[in-house]
Amino acid sequence: MSDRLTHVSLFSGIGGLDLAAAAAGFETVCQCEWADYPFYILQKHWTVVTTFRDIPTFTKEEFFENTGIEQI
Repeated sequence: MSDRLTHVSLFSGIGGLDLAAAAAGFETVCQCEWADYPFYILQKHWTVVTTFRDIPTFTKEEFFENTGIEQI
């Protein structure tokens, strides 16, 4: 098991809570935001983080496939 602190950001907005999580030592492994403007802000500032658009269809399989994190 890894000692790194990670989190999934749902209903991310423009990433305010993600910035706070990073300051606390957490790594954002993926984000989910449906609104266009916040989505593009997230893509601009978190270039290596997978950003999903649709929370109702967000599945664990899609998460593991897109983030490269190994399922345990």
